Amino acid sequence: MYPITIVDDFFPNPDKILEYCKTLEFQPDPRGQWPGKRTQTLEVLNPDLNNYICQRILRSWYHTYQMNWGAALNFQMVEPFHDDQYHIQNHGWVHVDDDVKFGGIIYLNKYPEPDTGTSIYEEHNGYAWCQPKDNDAQCKFYRGEPIKDEEYKESYDRFHSQYTETVRVSNVYNRMFCFNNQTPHGMQTFGKNQTRLTLAFFFHEVMGPNPPYHRC
Repeated sequence: MYPITIVDDFFPNPDKILEYCKTLEFQPDPRGQWPGKRTQTLEVLNPDLNNYICQRILRSWYHTYQMNWGAALNFQMVEPFHDDQYHIQNHGWVHVDDDVKFGGIIYLNKYPEPDTGTSIYEEHNGYAWCQPKDNDAQCKFYRGEPIKDEEYKESYDRFHSQYTETVRVSNVYNRMFCFNNQTPHGMQTFGKNQTRLTLAFFFHEVMGPNPPYHRC
């Protein structure tokens, strides 16, 4: 119900957001479901900022503030996993965001490295599935547990052989990029010499006027 959307110059003063982000504490996911570290949700850390950002995101499609929503917003940082930016360990895994209406990110690196944006993918056969051993390899790697390079590469290649990259969105400072919950996507690479910094958002519920595609 929500189209792929890109909004550049999303924050009027992104430097202030970046400054605030750098005061926060980041923690890894003990399950290894995603790479790097995230903060607590902004709803907990700073409810006013959380509501402000949610309203700005929703204003991409709605022309009213008379809405309710349920959303989780977290700052996320990811360090490169390998000295070679294009090593397989430095590539993101394709995934969809389950149990949400739509999700997305806001890029917060002032001078981002190339190929650190987000790509959209299409399943070759109209569907894709992740074998348990491939999911285990991903989670083990993201938890920092030992895993043989060959084992990781085999799982990564087997899973990603089901997809074709269709859209590449560049990492641009203060760019908002969002997509619906059925859109397979993944980080292009984690970079080489800097920490990839974003604000990730996931809208679980939106109560208000009909969503964009309904209105069309």
